[in-house]
Amino acid sequence: MQIFIDLDNTLFDTVQLGLDTASLLQKTYDIPPEIYEQARQEMFADNNKIYSAKLHAEYIGQKTEVPNNFVDIFLDLFRNEDSEKYVFDGVFDFIAECSKLGTVRILTYGEEFVQRPRSLKSGIAKVVSDVIVTQDNKADTIKEYFGNDVPKETIVLIDDSVEHLDDIQHAFPDSLTIHIDHGGSHNRENGSHTYAQSFDEIEALLLEKST
Repeated sequence: MQIFIDLDNTLFDTVQLGLDTASLLQKTYDIPPEIYEQARQEMFADNNKIYSAKLHAEYIGQKTEVPNNFVDIFLDLFRNEDSEKYVFDGVFDFIAECSKLGTVRILTYGEEFVQRPRSLKSGIAKVVSDVIVTQDNKADTIKEYFGNDVPKETIVLIDDSVEHLDDIQHAFPDSLTIHIDHGGSHNRENGSHTYAQSFDEIEALLLEKST
């Protein structure tokens, strides 16, 4: 199997990181958390659903008073991010088990400036075959990665984004698309993807697929 795993909110608790960052900004610069979140959502919508730390900082600055060098301050938060702290429990054991069944790569959607260091500092990059950062359709990215000579093995994508799973399912009809939902906020019966709330569930699914 060719196993591709998303990073944010799949292996890495980006939601908690955002909450902690908003709390830090409130304590240090008196920026209300709701301003942080409003700016994030607006930036996300305006930037083709791609997170940009620089744009996020600029949007915050449009909504409230910030220091003149706030963009640099905000970017430094990412440069100094304690990434290992936000890796979900069980990730390294999960990747080790996946590696017994196929080639494991990270396929993460976003900004190189954020995603590449995050995968490295968290330790995740050290235990996978490769880390692919893209701002394009994930299915197109896989095709480009293999030079359009995609292996005949089963393509697996484990992701929290139904949109990205849809793209893979459409491009690779025989793929296994697994929707991981750590918070259990989605209906297990909805959608055309295999649903899982834990790494143990996914391990069982992959093992079944490999036999």
